Amino acid sequence: MSATQRTPVPVYPSLENLSTQLSLPQLLDFQLEHNPDFPLYVFANHESDPDRLTEISMLEYIRAAHRAGSAIVNGNGIRDTNTSADAGPRPGEIVAIVAVLDSIVYSALIAGMIKVGLVPFPISTFLPPDTIAQLIQGNNIHRIITTDATLHSFLASIRESLDPTYRAECVFEEAPSLSILYPKLGRETSQDDFSPLSNTFVPTDEGKDLALCMHSSGSTGVPKTIRFTHRAFKSFALFSDMIDQTRKSRMTSLSGKPIRLAGFGFLFFHASAVVILIGSALYGPLTMAVFPPAITQPGALPVTATPENTIDHLKRTKATAMLSLPHFISTFARDEKAIEVLRGLDYVVHQILIDHRRGFIPTNAGDQLVSRGVRLRIIWASTECGAPTLISTEDLDPEDWSAFAFSKRVKVRWIPYEGGLFRCQFLATDTFQPSVENIPPNDSGERGFEVNDLFEPHPTKEGFWRIVGRIDDVIIQANGQKTLPGPIEDAVLASELVKGAVIFGHQHIHIGVLVELFPGHEIDVSHQSQVEGIRDQIWPILEETNKTLPQYSQIRKQMILIASKDKPLPRATKGTVNKAASVKLYGSEIEEIYETANLD
Repeated sequence: MSATQRTPVPVYPSLENLSTQLSLPQLLDFQLEHNPDFPLYVFANHESDPDRLTEISMLEYIRAAHRAGSAIVNGNGIRDTNTSADAGPRPGEIVAIVAVLDSIVYSALIAGMIKVGLVPFPISTFLPPDTIAQLIQGNNIHRIITTDATLHSFLASIRESLDPTYRAECVFEEAPSLSILYPKLGRETSQDDFSPLSNTFVPTDEGKDLALCMHSSGSTGVPKTIRFTHRAFKSFALFSDMIDQTRKSRMTSLSGKPIRLAGFGFLFFHASAVVILIGSALYGPLTMAVFPPAITQPGALPVTATPENTIDHLKRTKATAMLSLPHFISTFARDEKAIEVLRGLDYVVHQILIDHRRGFIPTNAGDQLVSRGVRLRIIWASTECGAPTLISTEDLDPEDWSAFAFSKRVKVRWIPYEGGLFRCQFLATDTFQPSVENIPPNDSGERGFEVNDLFEPHPTKEGFWRIVGRIDDVIIQANGQKTLPGPIEDAVLASELVKGAVIFGHQHIHIGVLVELFPGHEIDVSHQSQVEGIRDQIWPILEETNKTLPQYSQIRKQMILIASKDKPLPRATKGTVNKAASVKLYGSEIEEIYETANLD
């Protein structure tokens, strides 16, 4: 489909409640029947033809999903030499994906597997092989979809980490390629040859039949598996307010252009990619701008997102809104060219995903962006609950960019914590179903999921909230005071020097910060003059941050501990710093800095 054609107003699937909302297998059939020409994905071509865009129509995508499902159903796999496993699929069988794939391929693979009744489990390729082996065995997985050319040694290590008896029952299968799924990339029509799946799956019990598995980040240990029934997946995959706003506008942006939402660089073992690039794209439907596919031969790698190529592809795809990777916001705030592009968008959405230890925008970065006319929005999300947050915030001033409200689709119960903060419970209703329930039914039958995050209400705007951190991140000091590290750490991360930051001070009176420097800025930490030089550069940020903190949470200059370049901070699967492991790793240096500073 030509990218110059105007986006047709689609026939919308019902989203009234979870009982009438279509499951993903049904949704694929609905969209193929009613909206075959709708542009689901758009991408700019490579540098050789920078002005040409390619669109993947709904028809082409759903055909790709059918081809993916067929490839997995008929896949022979790469067995261990003594395997006795049967590679044939079984409805409800969990199948792992440990692969490096382009977005439009990964998306079609997940959708196609669900279409044939399999349960895809995208697993991070940043996890250690032995951890992946634990996830495979712990979930009784015997089929693993892979890309051997790019992960050969890594996959061999996973095999070696499996118990020998279990390994003999596992099949490692090559993922279908771009050319198999999209043989006419961007040019397929209903007149082209196509063999649909002969046997497809429709869940008979959406409250029990599994649709998808995801895993947590592993920030606090071995990642946990989160299982989604088809009912929970319908709730999880629906970024409802974004879809509602798109439908109200009849697919037209504030500038009058067709709505295109950019989701560059999102990885499908992250919940955010599944929510945005599959769920919301299909349920909306929404047109998603993505990076062009780059894996055209074995061994090739997909485009890796950077702040620079994100801005470049925003312009080239003519996107009207963007979901930003969390760590890019501070870079954008320092780049005049980026700001010029971003303020032309309907909104820039920043996702706070606290369960993956990421999310806070440094206040000065957010203030800089909105002061220059960027429409910045914050959404709260979790793997268990999806993204039940409003984007439409007409009741807020631009300066209130860090506040958000929850969708009316979710029933929220607020539990007072202390210090004016609240915990949050999301209750199961006919319009919302968390993937995990940790609140047993009460006398009224209410059940749901209580998140581990802490929120504070907006001081003047009822119904609006700010996220301040997690309960298990709270540092309890020797004097009984409690400090929330998240906002302080993210303020320090605003420095161009700082790659990672961890607040410490548990069972001490005073708080300190462990700082990891970016390559090119590292120092010899045994030279005090170099340490003092870095402290001098970081101190203005902390000095400003201290003004917003109670006295017991303020950090003194001598309590800035610089990590050695020979001892990098441990990181979890999504690249975020593992705080507990970092504090343990630098335990002796932390105690030494207290002695040197003559504090406590």
